[in-house]
Amino acid sequence: IGTVKILQPLDEGTVKVHDKVMIAASDVHSDQQVWIVDQYEGDSKWFPQGPCDKVSDGLYNCNPQIGDTSTSKGTHFSLFAEVIMSSSAAAYQPVYASGYESLHPPVTPVNVSVTITLIRI
Repeated sequence: IGTVKILQPLDEGTVKVHDKVMIAASDVHSDQQVWIVDQYEGDSKWFPQGPCDKVSDGLYNCNPQIGDTSTSKGTHFSLFAEVIMSSSAAAYQPVYASGYESLHPPVTPVNVSVTITLIRI
């Protein structure tokens, strides 16, 4: 089983609405994708942001939307990366804008990173 880890930004780091997220993911097969999923602090819903672009073998780049232009500075977000089967990515389409409850994810990931906390600036 491979690993997936968010390299940048660092845990407890700052982020803008659109900031690049770098992910290291090993053992990602051609029928799999790397995604970012984020959550406003205090919200029960998670919002899929992906798929990420492969930069090189084992390195991925995402440009997620962290909140929106009305999000207050200092708002905390949780963020994790995951590897999913490409065939299940379509299940995220209906929940891009509305999010999904953490107890009822529409996709079962192959692998998940540690969740980090980010602060909007």
